[in-house]
Amino acid sequence: MKRLDFEKSSWKKVQEWQWLQVKKLLFRAEKTKFYQRLFKRFGINVRKIKNFQDFSQIPETTEDDLRNNPYDFLFYPQEKIWRIFTTTGTTGKPKIIFRELIDSQSQGVLAVWHHLFKRIDYWPKRVGIFRPARGLAASGPIIEKVMELLKIPCFSLSPEAGAEAAKDAFLALDPDLLITSPSFALKVLQELKKEKKSIKSSKLRKIITTGEKLFPLQRRSLEKALGAEVINVYGAADPSVWLGSECREHSGLHIFPYTSYLEEKKDGLLVTPFANRAMILIRYKVGDAVTLDYSRCGCGRTLPRITSVLRIESPLEPNES
Repeated sequence: MKRLDFEKSSWKKVQEWQWLQVKKLLFRAEKTKFYQRLFKRFGINVRKIKNFQDFSQIPETTEDDLRNNPYDFLFYPQEKIWRIFTTTGTTGKPKIIFRELIDSQSQGVLAVWHHLFKRIDYWPKRVGIFRPARGLAASGPIIEKVMELLKIPCFSLSPEAGAEAAKDAFLALDPDLLITSPSFALKVLQELKKEKKSIKSSKLRKIITTGEKLFPLQRRSLEKALGAEVINVYGAADPSVWLGSECREHSGLHIFPYTSYLEEKKDGLLVTPFANRAMILIRYKVGDAVTLDYSRCGCGRTLPRITSVLRIESPLEPNES
């Protein structure tokens, strides 16, 4: 498979490629009920949108828009949908997310994980996926599918399995990479400490944390007890995309330009995903304010880094992809 690679490209080259993806997305949007209404209401002719400056004039799409009219965002007929997910609903009516099939042609999604592993200089041999979030969360099944396509063996526990079952699976299957949320990783760690055998005798080398904010104390506790490097990954559940990940420098999260276009706004990050054609979202406000650093990282990558994430709304459900 041809690999998308913008890790050390000029920002101009990245945006030129992203504009081609967004332009295609706009024409798909014309065929969805939600954007047909929105374009008609605001007199938007997508053929006259020539660049990102024009694109920025399109009204933002909100969480309530998606919550109230999920089927109006569908581009594919329902029989072509691969999976249907929902958010937890802890802050109100759950939001429904539709996904197209992820296969060997899904270059953007595969590029995210290919480059994530390149950023940490590690290609895993066996991956454990522990997803504790409530609801029909998307990240677990998607990661499983990606690992299958990348030919990396993995095992996964359902959200209801609990920390004790996760501990048993960890000891029995001994993964070298674990993907989970920080809080659930600490719960599993507490269960592991009850075992007499040394935790550090495991093959675990990396822990990818996602789904919620990672605090410095959590990172230190996990690394000290498990002897594995913690890598933070940031994603958004509603647009179903991973937005950024750390490299070995741990000096921010390099964005993933392979699946979505980001707009840094003071009142909330706007995400336009283009790697999932099942449903269309344009300038979707995720409720997080982020700060981007465009300077070159010590690792040599030129992609901007997310250096801070501030939740400007107050939902209790985690942000994940």
